[in-house]
Amino acid sequence: MAPVDDAIASLKSSESKNISEAAKKYNVNRSTLSKRFRGKTRSTAEGYETQRLLTHKQELVLVEQINRLSEWCLPPTPLMVRAWASDLCGTEPGKNWSAGFRARHKDALDCRYLDTLDLERHKADSEPSYSRYFATLEQKITQYNIKPHNCYNMDEKGFLIGHLQKVRRIFPKALLKTRKLLGTGQDGSRHWITLIATICADGSSLPPALIYKAVSGNLQDTWLQEYNPEEHPCWFASSPNGWTSDELGLSWLRSLFDPQTSDKAKRDWRLLMLDGHGSHCTLDFLEWCHKRRILVAIYPPHSTHRLQPLDVSLFGPLAAHYSQALDAHTRDSLGLSSVSKRDFFTIFYPAFDKAFTEENIRSGWRKTGIEPWDPAQVLKIFDKEAGEALDGSSASTHSESLGSSCLDSPRATRKIRRIVRRSVAADDVRKDRTIRLLGDAYLGASARAKLAEERERGLLRSVDSEQKKRKRGSAFTEQLRENEGLGVLFFSPSKVVRARELAAAQELAKDDEALDRLLRAQDRAQLKAQKELEAQQRREDRAIKAAARKAQKALDKAQRERDKVAKKALRQPRTEPLTSSRRPRGRPPKQKQPKEPAVIAIEPEAEMVPEQPMSRTGRAIKRPRFFDDI
Repeated sequence: MAPVDDAIASLKSSESKNISEAAKKYNVNRSTLSKRFRGKTRSTAEGYETQRLLTHKQELVLVEQINRLSEWCLPPTPLMVRAWASDLCGTEPGKNWSAGFRARHKDALDCRYLDTLDLERHKADSEPSYSRYFATLEQKITQYNIKPHNCYNMDEKGFLIGHLQKVRRIFPKALLKTRKLLGTGQDGSRHWITLIATICADGSSLPPALIYKAVSGNLQDTWLQEYNPEEHPCWFASSPNGWTSDELGLSWLRSLFDPQTSDKAKRDWRLLMLDGHGSHCTLDFLEWCHKRRILVAIYPPHSTHRLQPLDVSLFGPLAAHYSQALDAHTRDSLGLSSVSKRDFFTIFYPAFDKAFTEENIRSGWRKTGIEPWDPAQVLKIFDKEAGEALDGSSASTHSESLGSSCLDSPRATRKIRRIVRRSVAADDVRKDRTIRLLGDAYLGASARAKLAEERERGLLRSVDSEQKKRKRGSAFTEQLRENEGLGVLFFSPSKVVRARELAAAQELAKDDEALDRLLRAQDRAQLKAQKELEAQQRREDRAIKAAARKAQKALDKAQRERDKVAKKALRQPRTEPLTSSRRPRGRPPKQKQPKEPAVIAIEPEAEMVPEQPMSRTGRAIKRPRFFDDI
């Protein structure tokens, strides 16, 4: 503790509260000690602690979270750290909070630009896998007596011929402020060309092979105007997409690798180390290697960034030299001349000569622990001391007796209860210390719970997403790898026979699956045709029923019309002779029913003659004959 804290503890424990004597004894300022003892002021650390956004314990939890994610190859960004701090305190931190946080923990944390790395490669960093790889490699090298001059590594590298690497530049500040300068100009051509490179453990290399993209499959002479066979030992090929294929891989083996290495090997076995690309793992490729006494070794999955010499020491310098040459080409032409396939070889070959030097080649074999034989060059990344240093990186001088495991187990809980019981009967200083420890433990536990809850939500989303993906089949090389366990695949003569049998079984399984799919397709087509016939029959039945309903409806309508006419005829009696063809004008007047004549007594001699009815025009209305019988 600081002298002033010792003086305060001495004053609280003694019966006499003589501040002057305590100040002289501990060599502190009396005024300062008096204010601190009476509670008017507090220490700088306590005052700073109350002003901070997070407590020291919460920041240590954040450091643990950063360590954990970095071990998983997922170091967080400053924005992510700010978001975690906001979740813990409920307040949005300032824009410079992340920089201050890193400065407070500069012994444990750093911040810089990092290159990206595929997660599959990080997951492949396994000590058991690498140890098995080196053990198997040593066994095969001893068994087949493979010399360093017969040990080779081959791999491909692609080029987007117009793209530059990101490097430092010097430029005027004024242009950057006016936003006229947005970046470094590049040609931007996206023509793809693949390089097949091969190196030997004795420091030599084989001629490079370039695969151009040509839809027609033919190389054009304009692409190779600067090529001189005497000065440039190089091989050329083409493919529709500019990538390697099964045919090109076998052609490279027969036309380039075997003729270039057979004289040096004589009757000895050669070791060819490859990645797991499909063009290297065809049955024809492996059988040719078996006939020519070439032992094929396939690296463990996603491990070439650690185990392959070309990736470790050669492809990086090659990309840098090519980018520099491309930048010079663009600068010389002031961007007026675009980069095409005919310019690629002129830019590429000088870069290849600068990168594939004997020093770089030997460095690649040395860093991968093969020549000279030293697996510790790779296995040292799993050194326990580095892990212990990382685990202890969050330790601080502010740490107290209640560590990060507080409240994590019943034993820790009993320890806390024991400390609390002892502090009840203790002095004020011990009580304050106990309360501070318990507060820090609570804040640390709550921060860990908050961050663990966030991780749990992310993992649940990831599991749900993975369950929706369908599982795909694997190549026969992967099945052989599963049978062999972790590590490298060596295609020895016996394993080539097993590969042939496995490939034949896979082809038979594919044929059975294709036949099964064909039969299922036929069943589906037959069922579809049957359903179509049934649907057609239902449509015809519906059409017949609709026609019958329509005919019946027409008959019913005609009958209703006849009934209507008959009813109308009964309601309107005829007023003209049946033989008359004259059409009456307008609607005939309504005829009144004749009333029964009154019975009047008359004399016979004076009998009255009935009056003849007349029409509106004055014509006599003749009475129909059938009325005479009434």
